[in-house]
Amino acid sequence: MNDSMSDYYAVLGLPKGASTEDVRAAYRRLAKQFHPDAKGGDANRFHTITHAYEGLRETISKPISGSRRTLVSGFWKAAKAKPAKPQEGAHVEAVLRLSLEDALSGAVRRVTLPGGRGLDVRCPAGCTSNDVIRLKGAGDAGRDGGKAGDALITIQLLAHKRAILKGRDLHLPLWLDLAQLRAGGKVEVSTPHGPIKVSVPPLSSAGQSLRLKSLGLPAYGKNVAGHLFFTLKARANPGFASALGRFSRIWANPLRSPVQPEA
Repeated sequence: MNDSMSDYYAVLGLPKGASTEDVRAAYRRLAKQFHPDAKGGDANRFHTITHAYEGLRETISKPISGSRRTLVSGFWKAAKAKPAKPQEGAHVEAVLRLSLEDALSGAVRRVTLPGGRGLDVRCPAGCTSNDVIRLKGAGDAGRDGGKAGDALITIQLLAHKRAILKGRDLHLPLWLDLAQLRAGGKVEVSTPHGPIKVSVPPLSSAGQSLRLKSLGLPAYGKNVAGHLFFTLKARANPGFASALGRFSRIWANPLRSPVQPEA
């Protein structure tokens, strides 16, 4: 600050660097006190006060330099800028291949999401192909305070070596020999649920179906439980098959008596 500026502040009785409001207030007070028309006024003192005020006012009100203007403008823009709007994270999708046994009893299985991140998924009993399990907040992270997206896991059931799933019903073949079909009785059968004893009615025939209620896929969501169906299949008795084979061969090639020569 140059000496003339210091002198101006001193004339007005102010410290160096006083604010514009302080300069204006000091000038009004002193100008009123030393105005020539006022009682005890002093024209020379009044002129000095006015000159100091004009000098300070001109200096204080000069335009801000370019660099300072940019800095101040940037500050006020940043201060007045609206906060960024929260953005939710994106949902991610993956396919989880599940065995029929897991679908029947429920299981926790690991799936790999896009990008290689692993995630443990609880698969409820009764879920089936094309069911979607939504895991809230397990997707991509949000921005500026937005919540994370979800992970959408689509179930695909693997084919079973014996059982066929139709809707929510399980279908299994039940192989019995002819004697078992004729006599009936309880038969233990291996199923995806584990071993089950099945009651076969007497005089049953191949192609007949037996139903075990609610032993298909368990109820899940709005879906009711399915049933388990056994289709009876006839299994040939090895001894009977062997005898039948011999009979067929004999029938195809009967023994002939020797031809007697004519007399």
